[in-house]
Amino acid sequence: MDAILNFMGSVFGFIPHKELKKLAEAFKDQPEEFLRVLEERSLKKMKENKKGEILVTIGITLAQQYFDLLSVAVFEKALSYFIKNGNKEWEARCYVNLAVALSSTGDMEKIKEYLEKALELNKEIKDPVIEAGCYTNLGMAHNSLGNYEKTVEYNQKALDIATQKGDYEGQASCYTNIGIAWDNLKDHRKALEYHEKSLDLCRKMGHVVGASYCFSNMGIAYESLGELEKAEGCFKNAVKLKEDIKDIYGLQICQKSLGQVCEKMKKWDEALEYYNKNLEFFKKEGNKETQSLFLALMGGVRFQQGKTGEGEKLYQSAINLAQELQRNDLEARFYESLGDCYRDRGEHEKALEYHQKAFSLNENKT
Repeated sequence: MDAILNFMGSVFGFIPHKELKKLAEAFKDQPEEFLRVLEERSLKKMKENKKGEILVTIGITLAQQYFDLLSVAVFEKALSYFIKNGNKEWEARCYVNLAVALSSTGDMEKIKEYLEKALELNKEIKDPVIEAGCYTNLGMAHNSLGNYEKTVEYNQKALDIATQKGDYEGQASCYTNIGIAWDNLKDHRKALEYHEKSLDLCRKMGHVVGASYCFSNMGIAYESLGELEKAEGCFKNAVKLKEDIKDIYGLQICQKSLGQVCEKMKKWDEALEYYNKNLEFFKKEGNKETQSLFLALMGGVRFQQGKTGEGEKLYQSAINLAQELQRNDLEARFYESLGDCYRDRGEHEKALEYHQKAFSLNENKT
């Protein structure tokens, strides 16, 4: 959500944060009713341009709280006011925010259309913030489409603007986006170069959240290069920072990555320690699907340690959860993996038994 152009106004003099959230929760699937109530309570007596500006601010707040359907409706309403009154600067800003709000829908053609409209308007306005926002978000759209060269191209344009303005945060964001694109293009050395530049800027700014992402991205690049000790060090740094900032979901991702690197390094006990931390977290969350995935990962580690009995028990626990969830796809995946474990140990009859179970479940799907 950082790519939204955050032109915050004094909206909360008109509607407090808590009231807005309560209203959004009540009408989260009814955008027209939400807008009607909002108009009645807070916007009725305002001039249209002022209404539009307030709606943009509300739309940003809703997007940050993941009320995507409502944020799109609010931005569209704001846009109608700006178009009607010929306010091209706010029209362009609104197109950028709409594009970001639509990112959860995956409608990349619509996103590109809005961003191209904003760029066209900006030829007259000449606002570098709008221009950079368009390029950054076009880069994200192309990244989602797998057009990684375009991702690099657009983020480089945004980077040039951020550099001219001395905008460290904007530069760091662009360096990260370019690094991820190079990683996807399998040029992991070049990816590292950009992630390190982003990390340097995050350290200068004291931006701990950004630094945590940099370390995680560097860990991914080093792992892809087979430089596992460096990957381990980066993921450990990311875990430490995620703990410091209490990013509990980001922490789970980093712990899983660290567990996988430790597994590749044959540090079995450490791998199990990190996977078990994930498992305990998702037990508390009541997320049985993700629990089953970590049980299977732990089962695989036990097999690699030669502890087949413990490994099979863990896989069976994963299979039981898959059956409870009526997820034949997961159950088949776990039987397939369990069969692979026995095959790798040379126990071919046992491997065949589990592979046949996986095959039967997959057959029933079709």
